[in-house]
Amino acid sequence: MQVFHLHYPLNKEQVYLPSSITIGTFDGLHAGHQALIKNAMQVARMRNLACGVITFDPHPREALGITYYGAYLTPLTEKLLLLEKMGVDVVYIVRFDHSFASLEPEDFIHHFLAPLNCRYITVGYDFTFGRYGAGQLKIYNELVRDIFRSTSFHPLRRNRQKCQAP
Repeated sequence: MQVFHLHYPLNKEQVYLPSSITIGTFDGLHAGHQALIKNAMQVARMRNLACGVITFDPHPREALGITYYGAYLTPLTEKLLLLEKMGVDVVYIVRFDHSFASLEPEDFIHHFLAPLNCRYITVGYDFTFGRYGAGQLKIYNELVRDIFRSTSFHPLRRNRQKCQAP
């Protein structure tokens, strides 16, 4: 498994594998997270792409000072081992800082995701991106439709409860 440590702006000289990816903090790697990753993996295998995961370090809430997030359910080193066991080909660990957080939704798509050579992206139902989380799913679908294919998942439920980290 390849691991890339990224920060914004991206290094324009780096070449990235064509991939099917999913994006998230993935703290806990619960069943809902695993479903997203498995979908990205399934698409990757069907389309002869690498399967990739984009995750963040530190946790966005911690980086923005919203909450102290010192007790990760799945520390980064453990997360990488779990992703490798799942069969992920490439992990992009994005340095989440104020520069990255201040990207407008359009810039996130055009100047961050597109250069990563993403061909297919799987996101969760509650995926937000860009400055102040302004990029909601509807905006996301409009922005990406001419760039790459995308799927969004509804929450995975067990016993009528949404699968999520506590």
